[in-house]
Amino acid sequence: MERVGGRILDGDIILAADVEVMLEVITPPLGPKSWHGALVLSDPWPLEPSGLLRLELEDGRSGTILVSNTEYSTPGQTTVLFEGTGALE
Repeated sequence: MERVGGRILDGDIILAADVEVMLEVITPPLGPKSWHGALVLSDPWPLEPSGLLRLELEDGRSGTILVSNTEYSTPGQTTVLFEGTGALE
């Protein structure tokens, strides 16, 4: 799993900036790539699972994510699990 910085948007509204993204891109022998990962946030996450959002990475790639789970395991830290929908370009 690679680590890269990024930000999360809902339309043109930035929901979280300077986010640590743990990203895994899976390239099967046949068929399209898939991708998923986790975001680590220092602030409480305002959205419930199932929201479609835009992920923009510092390396220039971006794509749409579906929030699948939100974990509040450590005080002051939120982990958001997501699945990529469509291409990550």
